[in-house]
Amino acid sequence: MGVAATSPDAPRTVACPYCAEPIAEQALACRHCGRDLFFFAPLRRELEALSRRVAELEGALSASRSAAAMPVAAPVDAPVAAPEAAEPAIPPTPAQPQRPGIGSVLLFLVLPVLCLVAMHAVTIVLLDLNELYLRVASVMLPLGLGMLFVALFRVRLPYQLLMAVAIAVLSVLGMAAVIAYTDDVPLMPQGAREWREILYYVTSIAFSHITGIFTGLLVFHRRNRGIDRLSHRLASALTDGSPAPGKAQRLRQYTERIRDFITLVTPIVTAIVSVVTGIVTLLKK
Repeated sequence: MGVAATSPDAPRTVACPYCAEPIAEQALACRHCGRDLFFFAPLRRELEALSRRVAELEGALSASRSAAAMPVAAPVDAPVAAPEAAEPAIPPTPAQPQRPGIGSVLLFLVLPVLCLVAMHAVTIVLLDLNELYLRVASVMLPLGLGMLFVALFRVRLPYQLLMAVAIAVLSVLGMAAVIAYTDDVPLMPQGAREWREILYYVTSIAFSHITGIFTGLLVFHRRNRGIDRLSHRLASALTDGSPAPGKAQRLRQYTERIRDFITLVTPIVTAIVSVVTGIVTLLKK
């Protein structure tokens, strides 16, 4: 409904939205087609007010840009502002964990292996202590290094799980090599019983490191894409078939709850598996 009047003295006219004939601005019905204009009048006034407001804002923006573009000559003898008058600096945002380099990955891969093999050599070979001390260290050390790795670096979860398995396998192989060298026995396990003990020990160390990973995600509030995708898929399955109104909100709520549940429960389950597989062989001896 555009304004049709051009003379300032003549009454303002607008075009009828139905027949496009000129009618008075305050008319509540078209004199040409007889249609009711009761609902169009307030809408037209709102649109005109918004148009005027947009024009004012554009004018103010243009004026501010013009003022900013004008060079301002600095006074020759302008006094230097005192340091105490400056506004306090905004504290920097804490740095997010970065992707590790090859050196960092090798460090966190070799360090726990060397420590576990060294502790095995000291406690079992040199001091001939109870194997329980070694098993406790085999749980605590990978757990702490897993948390530290999550705190320092940002790595995809499958790669971290693969790293945990590699640490466990290399550590047990190193321990077996020490025993084979000192006792002059075969490196590889002999019989189903020894293979079962090796498998339990590898599982204990790997799940201890995995516990450290998920505990680090929980403690340091790290978001993991793998967990987010799994949570979203489970939430989508739960909301499948739900009515359209409110489905997006329910999907978001379910995703957040499932993600929190996975992040909280997974380290508890992996810790139980690590402890149980670590002491089950000791109980059978």
